[in-house]
Amino acid sequence: MAIDKPAPKGTPPSGGQPVQPSPQAQPGAKPVLGATPKPVAPAAPAPYGRPQPGATSRVTLSKGHAKIGVNFKAQERKSEEERKAREELETQVPVEQRVFAALKIKEGPQPEILSHFLDKVAPKLILPDTSWFILEAFSNIDVTAEKVSQILKANAYFESLFYRVVANLSKREEMPSLEGAIVLLGMQNFRNLMIAAQLYRSVLGTHPEWDKDGKLKLTSSEFLKYSLKTEEQLVNRKNEYSDTAYAAGLVFDILAAVTNAVCDDKKKVLAFLDGIYNHGLRTATIAAELAKNVPDLGFQKYVFSAALIHDIGKVGMAIVRPGYINFLEDVKKKEISRPIRQHLEKEKWGVDHLAIGALTCHFYRMFRPIEKVVQFHHDPYLLRLRQKNLFPITGLICLATNIANNFKKTDKMDDPVLSLWRGPELRDFRIDMRGVVNSVAKNIQI
Repeated sequence: MAIDKPAPKGTPPSGGQPVQPSPQAQPGAKPVLGATPKPVAPAAPAPYGRPQPGATSRVTLSKGHAKIGVNFKAQERKSEEERKAREELETQVPVEQRVFAALKIKEGPQPEILSHFLDKVAPKLILPDTSWFILEAFSNIDVTAEKVSQILKANAYFESLFYRVVANLSKREEMPSLEGAIVLLGMQNFRNLMIAAQLYRSVLGTHPEWDKDGKLKLTSSEFLKYSLKTEEQLVNRKNEYSDTAYAAGLVFDILAAVTNAVCDDKKKVLAFLDGIYNHGLRTATIAAELAKNVPDLGFQKYVFSAALIHDIGKVGMAIVRPGYINFLEDVKKKEISRPIRQHLEKEKWGVDHLAIGALTCHFYRMFRPIEKVVQFHHDPYLLRLRQKNLFPITGLICLATNIANNFKKTDKMDDPVLSLWRGPELRDFRIDMRGVVNSVAKNIQI
């Protein structure tokens, strides 16, 4: 019986030439002298633009046949990318939505006080086009009789009313041109007449009345009490933005007219409105002086006006719900801090005066550029990232409000009142506090 013997090493299984084993392949074999080692082909270069693999801090733990790896650098990169993505998303979302999300405020039915404000007050705040264009024209230093005459020509009703007033005053046989009539009456008198007439028409819904002698019964001083007072204050201080401040005072005049039209307890609400105006005037006086300590402050045109109307939302709430006045008096007697007052206000009424104030600016149109200033004047830091251009003026109004509420003349930088002026809400607001102290002590009379 034949026994198959194993083939000797180096013999191919199917015959043919024997394979010579490489000396380096056998353990312990000595290299053959004179032999040329077989060249090793270099690895193919990585494609252009592809990053070369570098050293990592990968730690591999072996347990049986399983390997557990942790790449710390990859985790750090992922965390950094997620953080940047969150920041980018936050800056894309309006600041008020982020605040509501942070406080977990859910959408619900519209508060009753807000519904009444939108129904009874907001439509009256919408300036007619003629009034709006006139106010815009007068807010510029290059206003002319020719320019405002073009505005009046677009409204035949008020053009006729104006001619009738001028005809009664001049007693001339031949009427001048429209431009000449405006010059004859006076630019400021023309503006006041047109604004008062349109306010009467839009708020009361009736035509101005004439007496038996053909004179207009409507007087500007009767309907424009706050507008004229505000303008006079700034003219006396030689402030170049007196016409813009006039428009801010007009907001109070409109709300006073609305109060007379819709409120049962007119006396109470009008007294409250007058108090809010006086507080706003004090705040505006302080803000205008403090603005000198903020270099390159934007929105200079609106500093006085924004401070004057910063609490205008309280008036809107009082018109539709006079009980709101009692609420404010109650929390003031109990000396409740402002953050708690704001929380209680929103809890009780479903909306606060800050939101109503912003809506007032929006419907009024003239002050849409600063509606966020009014809305966030207690919390200016909320605008620091989202609307950086509004942060400085909002911080200034907040500081002026705090000083008006805690007014004291001092020359000491360690006076405790300074902590009430510049609270935590103004931590990121930059202003020379030494300049603030000097301004309050020397230049502000309220």
